[in-house]
Amino acid sequence: MSTLARVVTSHFPEELWLEIVHQAPQESLLRISLVDRTLRRISSPFLFSRFTLHPYNLGPYGNRSYEEREVLALDEATQNREMEHLNFRCSAEIAPLVRLVNIAPLDEPKRAMGTDSPSALINLFFLRIPAFIHLATFRAYNLIFTHVALRNLCILPALTQLEVVACVVTGWVDEPNFNLHQLTTACLGPSPRASSPLDPWIRLIDADRLVDLSLTIPADFWATIAQYIPTFPCLTRLELLPRQCLSLPSSTLVSLLVKFPSVTDLSLGGNWYFSYQAQYCDVLPSIECFFGTFEFLPLIIGRPTLTRLGSSCPGSNWLQRVSAMDTESNVTSLTLYSYPLDLAEFCLLSKVFPALTCLNVEFEHDAGDGNSFSGITSFLREFILSPPVSPSLDSLRISWDRQNWDEMSSSEEEDEAEADESEDEDDEEEDEEDDELEDHIDRDEMKTRSRKPARLTKAEAVAGLRLLMAKFSTLTSLQIEGHAFLFHAFRRSDGTIKEEIAVTACDFNRFYNGDDSDDEE
Repeated sequence: MSTLARVVTSHFPEELWLEIVHQAPQESLLRISLVDRTLRRISSPFLFSRFTLHPYNLGPYGNRSYEEREVLALDEATQNREMEHLNFRCSAEIAPLVRLVNIAPLDEPKRAMGTDSPSALINLFFLRIPAFIHLATFRAYNLIFTHVALRNLCILPALTQLEVVACVVTGWVDEPNFNLHQLTTACLGPSPRASSPLDPWIRLIDADRLVDLSLTIPADFWATIAQYIPTFPCLTRLELLPRQCLSLPSSTLVSLLVKFPSVTDLSLGGNWYFSYQAQYCDVLPSIECFFGTFEFLPLIIGRPTLTRLGSSCPGSNWLQRVSAMDTESNVTSLTLYSYPLDLAEFCLLSKVFPALTCLNVEFEHDAGDGNSFSGITSFLREFILSPPVSPSLDSLRISWDRQNWDEMSSSEEEDEAEADESEDEDDEEEDEEDDELEDHIDRDEMKTRSRKPARLTKAEAVAGLRLLMAKFSTLTSLQIEGHAFLFHAFRRSDGTIKEEIAVTACDFNRFYNGDDSDDEE
């Protein structure tokens, strides 16, 4: 093997091997390094580029959130192991190879030791962190930063990405030489224990250099932060997440957004009370991509720069409300998490977004009727008979929320089991009652039966979707995904179509038609 490896490596420049090894997953690097000396020399820096330290443990969840859980010391054996790991990574030979440091809890309460403060490992780590001269990314969770820890973090010359979640800074003194001016990316999720959520991090960051920022802000601090946060003129990607799911006034949000005039990519969480006002028209003039709550759409839907949109849309009237805005949209890519749309509403999407080329819709569906998946059956049949596909559409994906599938399936199985148990008991009485039941079926039941959706076999569904791909030549990708059903067709560059179909006729009939028959295809 080594002889063959030497022959192979000698025929390719090291630059090519460096690029190949750089793309290899972490678990493969060790095997690569054992093949040949050349590959070992190339892969060694990547073997030690990531360093994860577990200096503390967390107490049980109880009724507390992750950030509020008790911080505990490690048991002696685990602490010795982590100490040995830290000493190795901080050695003169290995430390310069480290590019990413991740400090995270062990999250194994059974291996914790009382409530002792887990300071030994943390203090030692921050005393030695200057050895990581090429460290580019630093992540810390549920950590207490002392004055010394913050000072040594600030002197790292190559640090460009910072992520601190549920962390607290103690003993900090505002000093001129304390700064993180080299940062280009920051993710700040303050601890609920902090009195001022974003201090001192916002003060340490160079607002003129940062291009990517994620903020998790407690609801009570939005207005305060909007007042004292500086303007970030070069920031292009922004994520704003409220810690609690509370409804906040749009004026509070807008007062914060004006501090980011160059944002092109915005992700927004939470719920907002929104009423369009003329003074908001200049907010986010360069927005290209937005993902967030539907209530925010009136502010940006008419932006000529907006081409990618993702939104969670509560209720069934959101589409009518968007269409009533009477603004021309240039959105080409749309991702929706929505309640089921009927065919007319689905067709309306093409009118509201005439430039659409990529559509991804994930539906929630009502499992309140007898057949949990009958709504999907009806939609598929209507979709196949009258496909609401815009001529400009290049990619279409429709799926139903996976979250409820297992619950609905298990519910149906329980119902079937209960029915089987009672079937034997009812057999003896069944013959005597048949005639009587036929004469006394009430009108409501007859109406329910008349509303039962028409059957749709697997063969019909697949044939209809194939016909749809053939009919719309601009469609290069079509994916329909439901419980126990997947149809994915992809048009190759030569015009031929590759298909992936994952469903049996029996399963399709069971879930979508309410029986276990196995129709021939």
